[in-house]
Amino acid sequence: MKKMQVWKGSRNMKPLEIKHRVIGGGEPLICVPVVEQDAQSVIREITYLSQSTADMIEWRVDAFRDFTDYNAIRSVFEAVAPLLGEKLFLYTFRTAHQGGICTILRRNPAVSIWWIWNSLRKTDRSIR
Repeated sequence: MKKMQVWKGSRNMKPLEIKHRVIGGGEPLICVPVVEQDAQSVIREITYLSQSTADMIEWRVDAFRDFTDYNAIRSVFEAVAPLLGEKLFLYTFRTAHQGGICTILRRNPAVSIWWIWNSLRKTDRSIR
């Protein structure tokens, strides 16, 4: 049986502080994934998790049925942004090769999703 190797970080990696939490140093953070398929369920789950003791919420966009509909993604971002407060928010899009749910990608949606989130941050200062 092959022994699993654990990544211990880069020697050059410096801790990063975001919203009063330190990533890469000190205590490990608790991150809870959201893998709901429709907007209403994603918003409901993030609403619930925003009140939890988790440090970070990860929205797995690859599980979202409408991942190619940027307006649907934008509406989820707009709905959950005011709820996050000091909670860290991570959104990821994993291909099937990376263990994600989506099997076909014609273009990189992560770049476009980043653009949507970033444009929301520019118009609404409560989003970080």
